Amino acid sequence: MTTCFDPSALPVPRLFYERELGELRRPSRGWAQPKAGCPFHPSESKTSFSIHLDSGGFYCHGCGAKGGDVLDFLKLRYHADFRT
Repeated sequence: MTTCFDPSALPVPRLFYERELGELRRPSRGWAQPKAGCPFHPSESKTSFSIHLDSGGFYCHGCGAKGGDVLDFLKLRYHADFRT
């Protein structure tokens, strides 16, 4: 059985991350940082985690967490696996 995933079914990245992480700050060139910092490691500076507001991609300069969309974020944060 073949399944096709439709990326347009994903939520709008900015709204998704605001629900998951709270207030986003410092939007610049399409990237923003959650005020709470990286959800994958404790951080005093709270500036290492960045989210791309158009694609949903994310990267943390502190712990190296990265992904290309909100689905990658969910899989990493909640240790979820979406195999068919």
